[in-house]
Amino acid sequence: GHHADCNWNQIPDSCDIAAGASRDVNGNGVPDECEQLGDLNCDGTVNALDIAPFLLALFDPAQYPIQYPNCLINNADINGDGLVNAEDIEGFILLLFGP
Repeated sequence: GHHADCNWNQIPDSCDIAAGASRDVNGNGVPDECEQLGDLNCDGTVNALDIAPFLLALFDPAQYPIQYPNCLINNADINGDGLVNAEDIEGFILLLFGP
């Protein structure tokens, strides 16, 4: 089987987490250092499938963790100001489509 190693340290992510070498605060099996800004559906990629969950995080933040319980809503804080708000939209679009 395929074992994810998102931080390329030759140790499967699940072992990194179990050993305490990586934190996994949301318990989704992905080390926190590998959580990607803009990856709002937690599939490991930033793509069009993240648009709907990004909008959910933006406009209905109480509903977001219900629909995406293993994801970090902070992945929607693209500009890093600690808030998920309209100021993150431009950065999200850049993540999706490049400069």
